[in-house]
Amino acid sequence: MTENQPEDPILRSRERARSLANLGKRCGYGCFGAAVIVFLFHYYIEGSSVLTSITVALLIIGSLILAPAIIWATPLMQRTAKTRGYHMVISLQTLNRL
Repeated sequence: MTENQPEDPILRSRERARSLANLGKRCGYGCFGAAVIVFLFHYYIEGSSVLTSITVALLIIGSLILAPAIIWATPLMQRTAKTRGYHMVISLQTLNRL
């Protein structure tokens, strides 16, 4: 936006929602990555049941954070693409060429 024009509140709202969705994705995938690391540590080092509990907790927390983030991010990407003139719908002709 230029300095003379006021910023559109809808675009500002979309940007805020997009940044929250991206933060949720980072946290969710981070929990999954940490769960894999804890699982591998437990598998190779013969850890205790505490490591199993931590792995399960990280998977549950990651799922609870990541699912809403993905659900919120998809329509935001579609609206942004539509605003810019791109269409995210794949036509049947495109599928036939593949």
